[in-house]
Amino acid sequence: VELGRILINQATVAIQNASLYAETRRLTEELEQRVAERTEELGREHQRAQTMLQIMQELSASLDLDHVLNRTLEMLNETTGAQQSTILLVRPNDKTFFYRSSLGYTTPPPTGGRPSVIPLDNGLAGWVINQRESCLIADLSTDQRWLQIPKSETEHRSAIAAPLMVGAEALGSMLLFHREPGIFSSEHRELVQAASNQIAIAINNNELFNLIREQAESLGGMLRTQQVEASRSMAILEAVADGVLVTDHQNTITLFNESAQQILDLNREDVVDKSLDDFTGLFGGAARSWMQTINQWTNDLSSFEEGGIYAERITLENKSVVSIHLAPVVMRSEFLGTVSIFRDITHQVEVD
Repeated sequence: VELGRILINQATVAIQNASLYAETRRLTEELEQRVAERTEELGREHQRAQTMLQIMQELSASLDLDHVLNRTLEMLNETTGAQQSTILLVRPNDKTFFYRSSLGYTTPPPTGGRPSVIPLDNGLAGWVINQRESCLIADLSTDQRWLQIPKSETEHRSAIAAPLMVGAEALGSMLLFHREPGIFSSEHRELVQAASNQIAIAINNNELFNLIREQAESLGGMLRTQQVEASRSMAILEAVADGVLVTDHQNTITLFNESAQQILDLNREDVVDKSLDDFTGLFGGAARSWMQTINQWTNDLSSFEEGGIYAERITLENKSVVSIHLAPVVMRSEFLGTVSIFRDITHQVEVD
């Protein structure tokens, strides 16, 4: 009996050891499998990160949008195994998508893109824009969101669609296709969604750059036109026989032509950019009314009567008689300054 009890205990220990060994071996195999799966997953994540880095580098490497979009679609096709990738954009006042870029077995659009026949509110591209989310479709032939274009011979079966979002605004959609069903995975969908966000930023930046460039060119053209007009006006003012004196809204002299120098016997360098009040003594008491009128218009434009003309005759210290005509410069009820015209009438006075 004692010998049997010992043998039974030894057998029990052996069975337990065998069970523990089997459990340990199973756990070890599971751990190795999990490590292998995690290693493979990390490898795929690393590959996706490398792909996203390359996509970001490509999108920021050039301002040629056609080149960077085609290069980005090429990398996405290589990474996901897609055979066809397409970018459709939403343009203001258009009822159909704008076919911007494509790479694969379909005919690509020309440089700069072209309008398409795909309506904005229907089909898979319209659905992802309305829902603001991406989707993964194993077989397009069984999906009601897929819109088959009439007279089209496309062989799309598997698909990934993602909206091109900048903030809350949808610029369009990106679609990846394969001729066989069930090709893409959820990891491919996440990669396409991340890439679509970067592509949307690049497209938006390109549109902003083009807008800024057009505005800069327009402003540059307007500035050149204004410079030409200003040069022409300056040449005309310098050529007239009458003296011209212009003040700004702060009563500072901004223009004093050659004839004004001769009539008033003043140097332009001593007058321009100076306040008109600094020259009160040079004109004498006869010019006090003229200067008071300028100051009054500068401080209160309402005192100017529409259609009214200020005219004055002053006698300078050298006994020259000068007639003055004064008018304000107003644009949209805003006072910009005054213009004074001087004419030497000494000879006419002597004749009288």
